Amino acid sequence: MNPEVALQRVGSFIVQFQQLEAQVNEIIVLLAGGNEEVTRILINELEFSKRLKTADVLHGYFFSLRGREHTTFRSDFHTLATNLERISQRRNELVHSSYHYWITHEKKLGLIRKNSRLRGAKGILEQVEEELLPESFEQDLEKVNDLSIQLEQCRQDLTSIIYADDPNEA
Repeated sequence: MNPEVALQRVGSFIVQFQQLEAQVNEIIVLLAGGNEEVTRILINELEFSKRLKTADVLHGYFFSLRGREHTTFRSDFHTLATNLERISQRRNELVHSSYHYWITHEKKLGLIRKNSRLRGAKGILEQVEEELLPESFEQDLEKVNDLSIQLEQCRQDLTSIIYADDPNEA
């Protein structure tokens, strides 16, 4: 197998992750319910983990204004935000690593991903190495796709609730 396919999978993961970021931004805009441009300016000043926390807090506030009948939406969104944080950590690992071509014992071509982290509390430099074949990315790509579907469902649910509250909104 061509190692370029593994590189394409890294790129595909990163581009699909950017779609998740855009979807989170759209949810924040919906939840903020005010001036869209101002909201987008503020969003762009936040790193992804801060956007997730902001969306989670806004989501809770949005539903607290509407009573307890929406507690399932609240709990589901918090779980979704947690899963998005996990996949963002994977994205950071992939983006901030170095890559080298590699050939397995079975003569398959792939990549070796290397990443170093300082563990200040432990006073050590941790080095992580991961062997990546093109199929290694299937699980990551499936997770991103699944999270994208969940975000879209959340956006649709929010839009339905906003329209139900005030047909002149959204």
